[in-house]
Amino acid sequence: MASDLLSQVGLTITEVGDQGSLEGDIEAVLLALRRVLRHPLVKRILTDLHSEIERTPALQQAIRPFQRARRERIDGLLDRAVERGEISSSVDRETAADLIASPLYWRLAVLGKRSDRHHIARLAGMLAAAFRASK
Repeated sequence: MASDLLSQVGLTITEVGDQGSLEGDIEAVLLALRRVLRHPLVKRILTDLHSEIERTPALQQAIRPFQRARRERIDGLLDRAVERGEISSSVDRETAADLIASPLYWRLAVLGKRSDRHHIARLAGMLAAAFRASK
């Protein structure tokens, strides 16, 4: 079931084109991620999936490829930002990938709060500033 669900909505999390800027790319990723996190079925089971993943090898096998695919797409976003001269090539990619998804996941899935377009834009600006400041 988890694999089927992720096949339907999980891989579209970060399938966004080049928006022309790091901030624009991050905002597009966050909007796509928000769509997934607001999906009714995802909302009901996502936190349970994450708590169960370490205890259930089959679930881990189903979910990890989707998580890797999301990180690969984030790498592409970071590659574009490096090519445009917006961030250093030494940016910590692992942490950057964590930072892009985590605040929105926390707000929507854990706290049960809303995230409007203004919140997404503000978050994208803050993340882009953090990546630019990273040495």
